[in-house]
Amino acid sequence: MSKISITRRELYRAYKSHYLAYNTLDKARCKLTCLLVLFYAVECGLKAIWLKRNNKNETSSCGEQFDMFGHNINAILSQLRVHKDLHLPNKSRIVKSVRDVYSEQLNQAWRYGCQLDDDERFEDKLNEIINWIRGELT
Repeated sequence: MSKISITRRELYRAYKSHYLAYNTLDKARCKLTCLLVLFYAVECGLKAIWLKRNNKNETSSCGEQFDMFGHNINAILSQLRVHKDLHLPNKSRIVKSVRDVYSEQLNQAWRYGCQLDDDERFEDKLNEIINWIRGELT
């Protein structure tokens, strides 16, 4: 199945909308959903910045380079030459399990209801990235 083409404006709106939802949701009742929505806010914001910096208005004009990002926040941050201090930790572990989850798999873990040993650390780092995005997109 091919991916749909998304405009930079749509990515920007999705970033804003997801972040608003993250701030509105009851974190005590739906923690993993909040983390997933925050993750998608970061992903959309970073991809909007990537398009802007590469003078592209929609994803269909980017070729394979854009598709290779998938949901890998660190790969996008690397392409944007963002300092490593802002990158997500490379991996974590599912609570009460020996299964590792790598940073590019966070959305899957949270989507399927897997709590990680260090969800709070990822949430803090994602919020740091949001603060950086805010500065880039204003």
